[in-house]
Formats: sequence, structure tokens, C-alpha cells
Amino acid sequence: MFKRCEAFQQLFEELQETNSRLTKNTCIEVFKKRYPDYVDDLQIIIETLTGKHKIGWTFTAYPNVTLNNPHLNTIRDAIETLKEQQYCSLAEDQIKVTECFIGSSLGQFLEPILNRTLKLGIGSSLIPVDPTSPMLAKTLFKTGNVYNDIYYITEKLDGNRAIAVNEDGKWLWYSRNGKVRTRDEFDMSGCDPDWIYDGEIIGKEGESFQSISGKLNSLGECGGRYMIFDIMNTDLPYVERRNILNLLKGSHNVQVIPVLDTTPNNFIEEKANYWLDKIRKQGGEGIMLNSGQGKYQGGKTRRDAILKYKEAYDADMKVVDMYEGKAGTKYQGQCGGIICELDTGEEFIRAEVGGGLSDDQRLCWWLDKTLIVGKIVQVRFNEVTQNAQTRGTNQFSLRFPRLIAVREDKTETNIY
Repeated sequence: MFKRCEAFQQLFEELQETNSRLTKNTCIEVFKKRYPDYVDDLQIIIETLTGKHKIGWTFTAYPNVTLNNPHLNTIRDAIETLKEQQYCSLAEDQIKVTECFIGSSLGQFLEPILNRTLKLGIGSSLIPVDPTSPMLAKTLFKTGNVYNDIYYITEKLDGNRAIAVNEDGKWLWYSRNGKVRTRDEFDMSGCDPDWIYDGEIIGKEGESFQSISGKLNSLGECGGRYMIFDIMNTDLPYVERRNILNLLKGSHNVQVIPVLDTTPNNFIEEKANYWLDKIRKQGGEGIMLNSGQGKYQGGKTRRDAILKYKEAYDADMKVVDMYEGKAGTKYQGQCGGIICELDTGEEFIRAEVGGGLSDDQRLCWWLDKTLIVGKIVQVRFNEVTQNAQTRGTNQFSLRFPRLIAVREDKTETNIY
């Protein structure tokens, strides 16, 4: 274990000595080739630093405490063990127990990793894509994201993303963030257990997003439907994945989202606007467009192979404050987002707007808040909404708010 910690300490120093992303990646690749047995340890260290394993631990260097645990052969062993609740207490007696369990030397090495105070300038891009990580769509009509291809148009649902996986004969549903749900109420008997399905859980007709979300977080049945729109664990293009989906039998509460239309790329604007208007008139949110030859690619990067198109709204809001970017991210020590307010007389809307800010704005505004606080900004959003705590009051927030522009020409708030 001492040799492992020593090797990683040297890697950490090399990563901290450069700001070059290319050089950092080279250092990591060299480390992997030199220490192939340490790659799994590197993986969990990166995962912990990026917040995947939230532990947190107060370190106290008690004298003459050495590692004397035969079960801790790797850094992963130590971190996975410390994730257990009994080792995550801040009480002094428990800190001593933890310290005695792993030893002072290993504890000193792990403390900045577990508390995420170790800054290496690397992030989640180095974490391999989880097989249950869903594919994220780009927005239609952004420059350069339309292929010379046939596109399949389906309705965009306003539900909770859910990845259905059959593990040892039991169906499990993973959320977009990796949270596992057991939903025995969904009848998946018509679905091939060899496939991993991508879909959304929606409520009954007219039921809000917030309502179905609350039910999913409870232990009871949600009374909703699981709507499948893709298959994940294959390299087949969408046109062939769609052929597989069309053969699924479904059930009373498990269905495949139907294809509304297909269109070549040169008619995509005309068809997209036609179907968006039709779906919106029926009370829907928008449409999705899948490239026929597009492959399924999960992860945090948005893909051109799937495009979304939905109606959005704008509001002129007043900036009242800002907040710092999350620890361990690119924007730590900079503006993570602005806090905006709007009072219509009937509704008081407050929103944290973290999208749409440029890197220059994030840095400059954090250094001098007067450059933005008190200004009027144009914010684009998809819905005015309430949560369980504010329902029944005049307090509202915005769904998916993003900054469009700073309105130097305006002094009044407005929603339109």
C-alpha cells in the first residue's frame, strides 16, 4: 500500500505542475502503462474527486498508528470501506476508530481525496462512460448538427429518464444520475431481457412532472407508464434499433414511443416546425429527431445523432446575486451562476441561472459583482414551475433557465 500511495503522490505532483490538458492526459497515460495494477485505484480516486463517492472525513494524525488490516490491499478497498456509514462520523472517538483501521500514513494520503481538497485539474471526462449512462441530445438548428440522413421524429416526453436493465432476472430502473429504482409495477414481460432500454416514466394524462417525480421517490407505486424510445447496449444504427423496438409487445403500462414521421435532412425545418406545432397544440412539450444512421453514445457530451426541438419562453429578470461554481469543477473560484428575480404582481419568480454564461463573464463577474448584480438579463426557460414546498403559494421557479443576454437597454422586468 505504501508503494501505491508513493506512486500516486508522484502523479499528483506532476499533474499539479502543468495547466495543459494534453500534458495532464499524457501523464495519466504514462502512469497507466507503468503501473497497470494501479489503474482501478486511479479510477476510484478520480471518481471520488469528481463527487461520485461523497464521504468526507476529518483527519487527525494520531501517533504510532500503522496500517494493520489485511483486507485493505488497494486504495479502492480503503475508499469502498470508508463509504460505510460507520466510518463517516465526525465524532472524535469514531475518527480514532477510522484512523486505527486504516493507519495514519494511508489516512494522510486519503484525506484530501475524500474531502475533495486535492486539486489536479482533471475531471469527469476521464471517467469511462457507465453502460447505463443515457445519450443526451443537442438542440435542433444549432450550427452544423444536421447530417445528410433520414431523421425519425418522435414526441419529446415530459417525464423522468429511466434506463431499464435486467439483472439476474429482475428489472431495475436507473435514473439519469445513476440512482437505482425497483419498479415491479411495470410489466416488462414483452421486452427482451438481453437489451438495455432507454425511456421515460410518465404519469397519467394531465399529471405534472413534479407529481410523478415525487411518486418515484416514494416507496409506493407511481401509477405511471414506462415509455421506451431506444436501446443502449448495441452499435447498431438507429434505423435498426428502431426495427427491434417495433417488434416489442409492450404491456398495459410499458409501451414503445411511436415514430410520428420521417424526413430527409433537407426538409427537416419544415417537418420539425409542423410537428412541434401539432404536438404543442395537443399539450405536449416538443419533439425528438433521431439520425437514422446515428449510433447510441451515452455520457455527459451532447450528441448530434439525436436532436431535440421544443418551444421556449423568455423573461427579463433582475440579477440579485450570484453563486460560486461547484468545488472540483472548472468554475470553482468563479461565477457558477446568477440568481434572478421577477415579480409579476401575481407570481414571484426566483431562478438560479447557470447556463448560457461565457467563461469571460464567469470570471469577470466573480471578480466584480457590480458588473452584473442589479442588471436586467434576458433568461430563456421552458416552464414556470413549483415544487412541493412552494405549491399553493405565489413563489415560483423556472425550469431549465439559461442566460440569453444582458439587457443594457432595459431597466424593467417582464415575462413574455
